[in-house]
Amino acid sequence: RALQLMPGNEVALRARAEARDLLGDLPGALADREALAARRPREAIAWMRVADLLNQLGRHERALEVWSRAFELAPDDLRALGGLS
Repeated sequence: RALQLMPGNEVALRARAEARDLLGDLPGALADREALAARRPREAIAWMRVADLLNQLGRHERALEVWSRAFELAPDDLRALGGLS
């Protein structure tokens, strides 16, 4: 409901992404996470979350591309490096 009232609210979008993930709606969670990452393209953690969902959905080639983007943004972050392995 919060997103109906405030469609651009990142906190509400993040909460819905987490809820969708927990409820097993991975495609819905991915759509929300991609929207969040698009709003903050320089934020590596946002791309890591997208890549993780892509892996869970079996979209491994696309996940690797997104992990690469995250690694470029945060080369010292071991999570990004781990996603590339």
